Amino acid sequence: MSNDALSKLVDRGRRLNEKILVPGKHPSRLSVKPNWVPVWVWRAYLRDRGYCPIIDKIVQSPGCKTVWKSIERRRERPDEDDANWLFRTVEQACEFPKYEELTGEERTDKARTVTKAIQEIRAAIKEVRPSQDHLISFIVGPMSAGALDEFERRELSEEGTSDYLTLTAFQQTGEVFAIQILEQFDGLLAAVMKDFRSWAQQDTLIDRPNRPTAEATYFVRRMKQFFKRTYEAELPTAANALASAIFD
Repeated sequence: MSNDALSKLVDRGRRLNEKILVPGKHPSRLSVKPNWVPVWVWRAYLRDRGYCPIIDKIVQSPGCKTVWKSIERRRERPDEDDANWLFRTVEQACEFPKYEELTGEERTDKARTVTKAIQEIRAAIKEVRPSQDHLISFIVGPMSAGALDEFERRELSEEGTSDYLTLTAFQQTGEVFAIQILEQFDGLLAAVMKDFRSWAQQDTLIDRPNRPTAEATYFVRRMKQFFKRTYEAELPTAANALASAIFD
Protein backbone atom coordinates (compact mmCIF):
# COMPACT_ATOMS: atom_id res chain seq x y z
CA MET A 1 0.00 0.00 0.00
CA SER A 2 1.40 3.39 -0.97
CA ASN A 3 2.03 6.13 1.57
CA ASP A 4 -0.70 8.18 -0.09
CA ALA A 5 -3.27 5.42 0.27
CA LEU A 6 -2.19 4.78 3.84
CA SER A 7 -2.58 8.46 4.74
CA LYS A 8 -6.08 8.48 3.26
CA LEU A 9 -6.99 5.38 5.27
CA VAL A 10 -5.68 6.90 8.51
CA ASP A 11 -7.58 10.10 7.72
CA ARG A 12 -10.77 8.20 7.15
CA GLY A 13 -10.33 6.28 10.40
CA ARG A 14 -9.77 9.53 12.31
CA ARG A 15 -12.93 11.06 10.87
CA LEU A 16 -14.95 7.99 11.79
CA ASN A 17 -13.52 8.04 15.30
CA GLU A 18 -14.63 11.63 15.70
CA LYS A 19 -18.18 10.88 14.54
CA ILE A 20 -18.89 7.64 16.40
CA LEU A 21 -19.42 7.64 20.14
CA VAL A 22 -18.92 4.59 22.27
CA PRO A 23 -22.32 4.01 23.90
CA GLY A 24 -22.52 5.67 27.31
CA LYS A 25 -24.56 4.87 30.39
CA HIS A 26 -27.13 7.53 29.62
CA PRO A 27 -29.26 7.06 26.48
CA SER A 28 -29.54 10.77 25.63
CA ARG A 29 -25.82 11.32 25.13
CA LEU A 30 -24.99 12.21 21.54
CA SER A 31 -23.85 9.45 19.22
CA VAL A 32 -22.87 11.55 16.18
CA LYS A 33 -20.76 14.68 16.14
CA PRO A 34 -22.74 17.72 14.94
CA ASN A 35 -21.09 19.48 12.01
CA TRP A 36 -20.70 22.75 13.91
CA VAL A 37 -18.80 21.16 16.84
CA PRO A 38 -15.00 21.27 16.44
CA VAL A 39 -12.87 18.21 17.09
CA TRP A 40 -11.33 19.53 20.33
CA VAL A 41 -14.78 20.05 21.84
CA TRP A 42 -16.07 16.69 20.65
CA ARG A 43 -13.12 14.79 22.07
CA ALA A 44 -13.61 16.43 25.47
CA TYR A 45 -17.30 15.55 25.29
CA LEU A 46 -16.56 11.90 24.53
CA ARG A 47 -14.15 11.63 27.43
CA ASP A 48 -16.48 13.34 29.90
CA ARG A 49 -17.56 10.38 32.03
CA GLY A 50 -20.20 12.15 34.08
CA TYR A 51 -23.50 12.71 32.30
CA CYS A 52 -24.76 16.28 32.40
CA PRO A 53 -27.81 17.32 30.33
CA ILE A 54 -26.59 20.94 30.34
CA ILE A 55 -23.44 19.96 28.43
CA ASP A 56 -25.57 18.00 25.96
CA LYS A 57 -27.60 21.14 25.33
CA ILE A 58 -24.64 23.33 24.44
CA VAL A 59 -23.01 20.64 22.27
CA GLN A 60 -26.29 20.06 20.39
CA SER A 61 -27.05 23.76 19.92
CA PRO A 62 -26.06 25.19 16.50
CA GLY A 63 -26.06 28.63 18.13
CA CYS A 64 -23.03 27.64 20.22
CA LYS A 65 -20.93 27.59 17.07
CA THR A 66 -20.12 31.19 17.91
CA VAL A 67 -18.70 30.02 21.25
CA TRP A 68 -16.23 27.64 19.63
CA LYS A 69 -15.28 30.19 16.96
CA SER A 70 -14.70 32.89 19.58
CA ILE A 71 -12.34 30.62 21.51
CA GLU A 72 -10.50 29.56 18.34
CA ARG A 73 -9.88 33.21 17.46
CA ARG A 74 -8.17 33.76 20.81
CA ARG A 75 -6.39 30.43 21.20
CA GLU A 76 -4.08 29.33 18.41
CA ARG A 77 -4.61 25.64 19.11
CA PRO A 78 -7.48 25.04 21.52
CA ASP A 79 -7.58 21.57 23.00
CA GLU A 80 -9.65 19.38 25.28
CA ASP A 81 -8.57 21.35 28.33
CA ASP A 82 -10.25 24.46 26.92
CA ALA A 83 -13.48 22.54 26.44
CA ASN A 84 -13.27 20.87 29.84
CA TRP A 85 -12.78 24.20 31.63
CA LEU A 86 -15.75 25.58 29.75
CA PHE A 87 -17.93 22.57 30.58
CA ARG A 88 -17.12 22.77 34.31
CA THR A 89 -17.66 26.54 34.44
CA VAL A 90 -21.01 26.20 32.66
CA GLU A 91 -22.14 23.64 35.24
CA GLN A 92 -21.08 25.89 38.13
CA ALA A 93 -22.66 29.00 36.60
CA CYS A 94 -25.99 27.15 36.38
CA GLU A 95 -26.01 26.71 40.17
CA PHE A 96 -27.64 29.91 41.34
CA PRO A 97 -26.24 30.49 44.87
CA LYS A 98 -28.61 31.35 47.70
CA TYR A 99 -26.71 34.49 48.68
CA GLU A 100 -27.33 35.96 45.22
CA GLU A 101 -31.04 35.92 46.02
CA LEU A 102 -30.47 38.60 48.65
CA THR A 103 -30.80 42.27 47.84
CA GLY A 104 -28.12 44.72 48.95
CA GLU A 105 -30.25 45.76 51.93
CA GLU A 106 -30.80 42.14 52.97
CA ARG A 107 -27.07 41.45 52.79
CA THR A 108 -26.38 44.44 55.02
CA ASP A 109 -28.96 43.20 57.55
CA LYS A 110 -27.40 39.72 57.57
CA ALA A 111 -23.93 41.15 58.12
CA ARG A 112 -25.21 43.41 60.91
CA THR A 113 -26.86 40.45 62.68
CA VAL A 114 -23.72 38.32 62.48
CA THR A 115 -21.49 41.21 63.56
CA LYS A 116 -23.64 41.93 66.62
CA ALA A 117 -23.64 38.26 67.66
CA ILE A 118 -19.85 38.01 67.33
CA GLN A 119 -19.30 41.21 69.30
CA GLU A 120 -21.42 39.84 72.13
CA ILE A 121 -19.50 36.54 72.15
CA ARG A 122 -16.11 38.29 72.20
CA ALA A 123 -17.22 40.62 75.00
CA ALA A 124 -18.53 37.72 77.12
CA ILE A 125 -15.31 35.73 76.72
CA LYS A 126 -13.13 38.71 77.63
CA GLU A 127 -15.30 39.46 80.67
CA VAL A 128 -15.47 36.04 82.32
CA ARG A 129 -13.05 33.85 80.29
CA PRO A 130 -14.81 30.64 81.39
CA SER A 131 -13.27 28.52 78.69
CA GLN A 132 -9.62 28.75 79.68
CA ASP A 133 -9.74 26.25 82.56
CA HIS A 134 -11.92 23.88 80.55
CA LEU A 135 -9.54 24.04 77.62
CA ILE A 136 -6.56 23.36 79.84
CA SER A 137 -8.33 20.39 81.45
CA PHE A 138 -9.39 19.09 78.06
CA ILE A 139 -5.88 19.23 76.61
CA VAL A 140 -3.70 18.61 79.68
CA GLY A 141 -5.86 15.74 80.96
CA PRO A 142 -5.12 13.22 78.16
CA MET A 143 -1.53 14.45 77.86
CA SER A 144 -0.95 14.05 81.61
CA ALA A 145 -2.49 10.60 81.57
CA GLY A 146 -0.13 9.54 78.81
CA ALA A 147 2.85 11.03 80.62
CA LEU A 148 1.83 9.36 83.88
CA ASP A 149 1.61 5.96 82.19
CA GLU A 150 5.09 6.48 80.78
CA PHE A 151 6.34 7.64 84.21
CA GLU A 152 4.97 4.50 85.92
CA ARG A 153 6.37 2.23 83.21
CA ARG A 154 9.85 3.69 83.71
CA GLU A 155 9.51 3.45 87.49
CA LEU A 156 8.73 -0.24 87.31
CA SER A 157 11.31 -1.04 84.65
CA GLU A 158 14.72 -2.25 85.73
CA GLU A 159 16.35 -0.58 82.72
CA GLY A 160 14.63 2.80 83.04
CA THR A 161 15.05 5.58 85.54
CA SER A 162 12.25 7.65 87.06
CA ASP A 163 11.91 11.14 85.66
CA TYR A 164 9.14 13.24 87.16
CA LEU A 165 10.07 16.10 84.84
CA THR A 166 8.40 14.22 81.97
CA LEU A 167 4.98 14.63 83.55
CA THR A 168 5.56 18.30 84.37
CA ALA A 169 6.71 19.08 80.82
CA PHE A 170 3.56 17.55 79.36
CA GLN A 171 1.36 19.58 81.68
CA GLN A 172 3.10 22.86 80.92
CA THR A 173 2.95 22.26 77.18
CA GLY A 174 -0.80 21.61 77.38
CA GLU A 175 -1.43 24.78 79.39
CA VAL A 176 0.48 26.96 76.91
CA PHE A 177 -1.34 25.33 74.00
CA ALA A 178 -4.75 25.89 75.60
CA ILE A 179 -4.06 29.58 76.26
CA GLN A 180 -2.92 30.04 72.65
CA ILE A 181 -6.13 28.44 71.37
CA LEU A 182 -8.24 30.85 73.41
CA GLU A 183 -6.31 33.86 72.10
CA GLN A 184 -6.52 32.66 68.51
CA PHE A 185 -10.26 32.04 68.84
CA ASP A 186 -10.82 35.73 69.50
CA GLY A 187 -8.75 36.59 66.42
CA LEU A 188 -10.79 34.14 64.36
CA LEU A 189 -14.05 35.76 65.45
CA ALA A 190 -12.67 39.19 64.56
CA ALA A 191 -11.69 37.93 61.09
CA VAL A 192 -15.15 36.42 60.48
CA MET A 193 -16.81 39.70 61.49
CA LYS A 194 -14.54 41.63 59.11
CA ASP A 195 -15.29 39.25 56.24
CA PHE A 196 -19.06 39.58 56.72
CA ARG A 197 -18.82 43.37 56.65
CA SER A 198 -16.76 43.17 53.45
CA TRP A 199 -19.24 40.71 51.91
CA ALA A 200 -22.15 43.08 52.58
CA GLN A 201 -20.37 45.88 50.69
CA GLN A 202 -19.48 43.82 47.61
CA ASP A 203 -21.37 44.31 44.40
CA THR A 204 -23.61 41.39 43.46
CA LEU A 205 -23.67 39.94 39.97
CA ILE A 206 -27.37 40.72 39.67
CA ASP A 207 -29.19 43.84 40.81
CA ARG A 208 -32.70 42.38 41.01
CA PRO A 209 -32.51 38.77 42.25
CA ASN A 210 -36.28 38.30 42.34
CA ARG A 211 -36.76 38.76 38.60
CA PRO A 212 -37.66 35.64 36.56
CA THR A 213 -34.55 36.19 34.44
CA ALA A 214 -32.21 36.42 37.46
CA GLU A 215 -30.66 32.96 36.99
CA ALA A 216 -29.96 33.54 33.29
CA THR A 217 -28.49 36.96 34.05
CA TYR A 218 -26.26 35.46 36.73
CA PHE A 219 -25.15 32.73 34.29
CA VAL A 220 -24.21 35.23 31.55
CA ARG A 221 -22.19 37.38 33.93
CA ARG A 222 -20.37 34.38 35.40
CA MET A 223 -19.45 33.20 31.90
CA LYS A 224 -18.25 36.68 30.91
CA GLN A 225 -15.99 36.64 33.98
CA PHE A 226 -14.66 33.25 32.90
CA PHE A 227 -13.97 34.40 29.34
CA LYS A 228 -12.30 37.57 30.58
CA ARG A 229 -10.07 35.62 32.96
CA THR A 230 -9.22 32.89 30.45
CA TYR A 231 -9.16 34.66 27.07
CA GLU A 232 -8.76 38.32 28.12
CA ALA A 233 -12.13 39.28 26.63
CA GLU A 234 -15.66 39.02 28.01
CA LEU A 235 -17.05 37.52 24.77
CA PRO A 236 -20.66 38.63 25.44
CA THR A 237 -21.92 37.03 22.22
CA ALA A 238 -20.52 33.66 23.29
CA ALA A 239 -21.94 34.03 26.81
CA ASN A 240 -25.39 34.88 25.43
CA ALA A 241 -25.25 31.95 23.01
CA LEU A 242 -24.60 29.57 25.89
CA ALA A 243 -27.46 31.09 27.89
CA SER A 244 -29.83 30.73 24.94
CA ALA A 245 -28.94 27.06 24.55
CA ILE A 246 -29.58 26.37 28.24
CA PHE A 247 -32.42 28.67 29.31
CA ASP A 248 -34.51 29.17 26.15
